[in-house]
Amino acid sequence: MFSIGLQGVNYWAVLVAGFGTFMLGGVWYTALFGRRWVALHGFTEAQVKEMQARRPPAVFFGGMFACYLVVALVLAAVFASARVESAATGAAFGLLLWLGVAAAIRMRTTSR
Repeated sequence: MFSIGLQGVNYWAVLVAGFGTFMLGGVWYTALFGRRWVALHGFTEAQVKEMQARRPPAVFFGGMFACYLVVALVLAAVFASARVESAATGAAFGLLLWLGVAAAIRMRTTSR
């Protein structure tokens, strides 16, 4: 029987993955594609400033970091429970998980 638990989870790796994802998101949405993201969503600079004023930076970024830690912990628990022990197996498993989520989101957005 397959069960998911926290046995075998490397908590340092979870912390590094959460922090790395947080930093990557910061670079992605500021330096690389921040203006493009705002334009694609049709926001004005005034709307962006209003959204930023509604949620203090500590709450916004703290919440983002907490969410990334949760995602990293859940994936670590799934990987440990599935006995993923090599980088190649981890990459294949991760690709399948990503594909399932991305496909479900894509199907939902195209069905509107």
